[in-house]
Parts: sequence; C-alpha cells; structure tokens
Amino acid sequence: MKGTYPLKYMTLIAAMKESDTSLLIAADSAVRETPGNIPLTAIQKLRKHQSAPLAWGCSGDTEVGDRFDAWMGTIPWPPTDWQQFSDRCADTLAELNGQVRKRATLAGGDPYRIAGTDLLVVAWFDEPQILEVDSWGKVAQYGSNAFHAIGSGKQIAYIAFATVKVFGGVTPLDKFRHLSGIATRTANDCDFPVHIWRVTPSGVTVTP
Repeated sequence: MKGTYPLKYMTLIAAMKESDTSLLIAADSAVRETPGNIPLTAIQKLRKHQSAPLAWGCSGDTEVGDRFDAWMGTIPWPPTDWQQFSDRCADTLAELNGQVRKRATLAGGDPYRIAGTDLLVVAWFDEPQILEVDSWGKVAQYGSNAFHAIGSGKQIAYIAFATVKVFGGVTPLDKFRHLSGIATRTANDCDFPVHIWRVTPSGVTVTP
C-alpha cells in the first residue's frame, strides 16, 4: 500500500520492434514510493542478461523485481525453446508474487489488494521476441508485434504510440523515444531521463 513497505515502482516499461533484427526497450527513471511518500529518483529499471541478447523491466513491488532480476540475470542461454523460457519466467514471477501475498495474509492483510509485479521482456531467440507476464502469472507472447507497455504509464504510452506510428520521415527509434517521453511526462510519478536499450542477435546495447 502507498506509504508502506514493500517499496513500489511507479513505472513505464515499453518495448517496440525496431526492425527485423532489433527490438527496443525503454524505462523511465522514476519514483520509488517510500514510507512518508519521499520520492527517490534516477532509478535504473532496465536489466540485461550477462551474456545473452535479453533485456527486461519490472513494474510493481521492488522486492519481487530485485529477486526476479537476480534469477533472470544468470539463467542458462539459450533455452531449449522459447515456450520453456516463457513458462520459467511466468512460474518464477508467480512464485515471488505469491510469497508477497502470503506474507500479507499472515500479517492480516488482504492479498488481493497487493498489486504485485509485472514483467516485460525483449529477446532475440531465432527472431525478435516480446514477452509480458502479469502479477498473477498470465503470459502474453507477442513475437515481434509492434508495441507493448506495462506500469503506471501503460495507457498513455499506447495512446502516444497510436499517434506517432503514423509519422512519416521519422526513424523507429525516434518514434519510440518520442512516445516514451510523452508517457513519462504525462503519467503519474514517472520521471526523466528515459533509458532506451536495443536488443539484436549480438546482444544488448544502449542507444545514443
């Protein structure tokens, strides 16, 4: 709950296909809620695997996000197949979210009032892949289909994408940078700078 532990991210995580061989993922630097509602800014929310063409971001409970990051950062790569990888992500995130909800119940709280943590993944596995897992373990696999977002800036990001996708004479990176900026500027408790990474078969790089 707001103003109490566990700490929360108020977040924009977005992903978009840039080309047939690259994907983009972005995150704001925003605000972590703390006891007393004191904002802590400049949080780097994107994570990448130590050697694989794999990057991700979480929105929600920071404890869950940090524990998921630790697991994801060292998993063997490549997986046997993409479905196996998706299932492992969903199972791990669901287990971590379940532990938080279990503790809420033990403390006399309502586990259904715990927002939980969502996940957005971009990876190169034979082709560009975008994967979303919600806080209840529900999986949505998008392949490299267009654009997706999670977090408090999600709805505004979709509106911004619908606007900028028709722009002519603009690179996909510039469109993505523009829509991420609009969502960050407009959504509650999101803040600059926006970090954008590129995932290709060769790995993960920071965009200029």
